[in-house]
Amino acid sequence: MAPKFCQSCGAALPEGAAACPQCGQAVQPPAARPAGVPQRPAGPIPKPSSGLATASGVLMIVANLFAFLMVIAVIASGRHLSNDEAVVVGLATMAWMMAGIAALIVYLIWMYKTWDAVPEQYRGGTSPGKAIGFLFIPFYNLYWIFRAVAGLSKSIQRALLAQNPQSTDGAGFGIGLAACIMSVIPYVNMLAFILLVIWVFMVNGAKNRMLKGLKQG
Repeated sequence: MAPKFCQSCGAALPEGAAACPQCGQAVQPPAARPAGVPQRPAGPIPKPSSGLATASGVLMIVANLFAFLMVIAVIASGRHLSNDEAVVVGLATMAWMMAGIAALIVYLIWMYKTWDAVPEQYRGGTSPGKAIGFLFIPFYNLYWIFRAVAGLSKSIQRALLAQNPQSTDGAGFGIGLAACIMSVIPYVNMLAFILLVIWVFMVNGAKNRMLKGLKQG
């Protein structure tokens, strides 16, 4: 029997539970469905895609490459830049800022669409708008990044398990959690993008498998 999760907090529900043991939310009995058929969302099912994930990963790499080259140039110059060197560093800084802004925009669009692709009953109470919007709340976003990133992996994993209880497909939870931890540690956070890029591709692959399973249902 496929595992069940609370629609309010996302906690696992014991078999036959009338209410969630974590938050007390009443359990809604599911409608009868044929065995082995995945739960379909109410709206249209998005098509599996990788374009935004690829663009996001590439832009993250480019932005951080410019940042790395900029730091190397400053260190190599001994902090005393000639006019030509100052121009090069200035251009590299502009390129880094433009690539960074583009990477952030594409990444947030991808994350919104990926959260939106997850059937609501597996999101653990996190809507696509909330997943993105709460990342802009100062200080609170240090906590929320774990819900938005690692929580997305868990939500997709719930959907995959509902489709196939024997599924061993991962959705990048460990990589996403490590990226979140690195991102809040000073100096170490400069390398968090490496794990984040890997996580994006892992989650996108898991999302596409989930969508294919939903279409077959």
